[in-house]
Amino acid sequence: MHFSIMTAKKTKEFASRKTVKLLLR
Repeated sequence: MHFSIMTAKKTKEFASRKTVKLLLR
């Protein structure tokens, strides 16, 4: 479960960065 939470957090962070990058463009 802990691993799943870590993966979800990483995925969320990655998606957030992608969104920010798109907004900055």
